[in-house]
Amino acid sequence: MELVDLHNHALYACDDGPKSEKDMQSLIDAIYKDSIRHLCLTPHYHPGYFGENSERADRSFEKLSRYAAEKYPDLKLYRGNELRYDRGCVEWIKSGRCHAINDTNYVLVDFSHSAEGDEIVKGTNSILSAGYIPVLAHVERYRKVAKDMDFVRELRENGVVIQVDAQSILGVFGFGSKRCCKRMLALGLVDLVATDAHGSVIRPPSISDSYKYIEKHFGHRYAEAVCIHNPYAILQNRQPGKE
Repeated sequence: MELVDLHNHALYACDDGPKSEKDMQSLIDAIYKDSIRHLCLTPHYHPGYFGENSERADRSFEKLSRYAAEKYPDLKLYRGNELRYDRGCVEWIKSGRCHAINDTNYVLVDFSHSAEGDEIVKGTNSILSAGYIPVLAHVERYRKVAKDMDFVRELRENGVVIQVDAQSILGVFGFGSKRCCKRMLALGLVDLVATDAHGSVIRPPSISDSYKYIEKHFGHRYAEAVCIHNPYAILQNRQPGKE
């Protein structure tokens, strides 16, 4: 089983992920052990939060590429960022400072957990209007989403891709997030699951356990879709759910 992860913080010294090269290597070991074979590295991007970290991410990615090539030659690495939405952020993508997922039209984006629905709609619409497709990160954490499945449905119908975190499905972030994930999965509103991993111990990758949970409760085909086929389609700049 070759799982695909489009959201993680495995690059070191870029954001709130690993602080050292050794920590990064330990996280990559855990990612590989978790059956992930396609990995898009997505450090946070917003100059106001983590500074201008593009060059640091480049250096970290080069070191990781050498490590992975020697130890895990079948692990495919790709570039991306988790964009924190802000007015004018589309220019960060166009300039190349913030990476779309594998240089496709898909952009991983997040908002404040307390963001109101109007803010999320306006933000994702601005990205869509610029010709990119927003992959909305850890949707289950937004206060608006927890109480309004119709809102999630409307986002998807508007072209937004819905991503949930593996650990949320497993209840690591609390009952509320798990219940929200379960509701979205039951309604078929989840497009992909990602690790959002930050370390090998704290917030580790656990997508294989999430795969098993989805397979048990929602079926084999859905588990394969959200953990393998849909994220891989995005890497290839194809629409999720379309073979």
